[in-house]
Amino acid sequence: MKLYASFLVVLMAAICTACESRREYFKVEELYGGYLAKYAGDTDFLEIKPEGIYIHKYQEGGEFREESGTWKFVEVPSDSVKEIDVVFYNFKFRALKGISSARGDWFTLAEKTTENEKSKIHLCFQTEMHLCFIKR
Repeated sequence: MKLYASFLVVLMAAICTACESRREYFKVEELYGGYLAKYAGDTDFLEIKPEGIYIHKYQEGGEFREESGTWKFVEVPSDSVKEIDVVFYNFKFRALKGISSARGDWFTLAEKTTENEKSKIHLCFQTEMHLCFIKR
């Protein structure tokens, strides 16, 4: 019985290791630049600047808006990747399906994926609907 329990523990550890994040390691400097998010029939633009400022441009109610605020990141090192939690302070998302959007702090995880040998960084805000700002 002890042998079976030990085998089960080792098997579960191996499975959990295989399930770890597939995010790739990347440098924080790669966050800087322009991102696009397409949702609710329009496109938002987000620019992340190295000095801790973001600029968010979008159209809402027929009006073009440009807002700015501050952001910061917190690096969380692990064995094989560097996860970067990003916080955008006083951020306002464009309304989604007629629901107004209030200001608040947006916490997200920067994810780098590779598809067809091309890397992309994603900053998701509605993961259930796969809505993300994607670096251009």
